[in-house]
Amino acid sequence: MHKTTGVFIGIIGVVGLGTGILAQREVFNAKHLTPVVVAVRNVSPYQKITRADVRIENRALVNLNTHPETKTTSVIGQYTRTGLVAGEMVFPGTVSHKSVFMSLSANERAVAIALNNSGFSIQDLRPGMHVDLVGATQGAHSGTSGGIIASDVRILQVVTANSTAPNKIIVAVPVSDATAASQAAIDGNVRVDVVPKG
Repeated sequence: MHKTTGVFIGIIGVVGLGTGILAQREVFNAKHLTPVVVAVRNVSPYQKITRADVRIENRALVNLNTHPETKTTSVIGQYTRTGLVAGEMVFPGTVSHKSVFMSLSANERAVAIALNNSGFSIQDLRPGMHVDLVGATQGAHSGTSGGIIASDVRILQVVTANSTAPNKIIVAVPVSDATAASQAAIDGNVRVDVVPKG
């Protein structure tokens, strides 16, 4: 009995040590501002992420997510979706706000994201706020791949809904990231989770 217990504790110690290899990022359930810590291996803009790259560190909060941790096809875009903004990325040709373009640097592009998830209050978003964009491609392979579209981008404008248009945010994305996201899209859309910086 004692030998078995010792082996089990030893295995936990090895697993815990391995966690240090991963780069931690804090993801927030915006409704209650409850921190959900997710660890991800080093990622670059729009790198494809598999289940092997994702580890839920705060297991007590796993139930906040609709996809069980044990589901092998789950990716970071699914883990971070609960309580965050989810929307469709609309590419630069549809953005017409002159004030937005005036605030862009030479290497940035304005990208609009229509927000279709009421789990996150648009009042929690404001111009100047920095966010990460986590995307998963849509279409026949929806939910089977995902990645960081752009990290630490700033919100330029928050547009509240009216009778003809949904809530949306306009963000400044580096040209290289916006191009990568566009090329990776299926049917012209990328499902996006907006992750506020901690």
